[in-house]
Amino acid sequence: MTHPATAVYTKSNCPGCARTKKELDLRGVTYTEIDLEADPKALEYVQSLGHQAAPVVALEDGTSWASLRPDLINEHFGKRPAA
Repeated sequence: MTHPATAVYTKSNCPGCARTKKELDLRGVTYTEIDLEADPKALEYVQSLGHQAAPVVALEDGTSWASLRPDLINEHFGKRPAA
């Protein structure tokens, strides 16, 4: 399955960020991780999208969401493969 280009904006000590990355990894999604604490322009960008919480997942088609959202991960990348 081909996935849209994906960026995951994260911060340190963020359980939702770690879980989001794990869920994407389990689905074989390739993404670019961007540290919001190290990149002020990235923080400004996600805030311009209206997001105030990490992680922020941004797709190439302009779709984005904040926080751990298994429902949206399933919708865009399919259900988690059986163990």
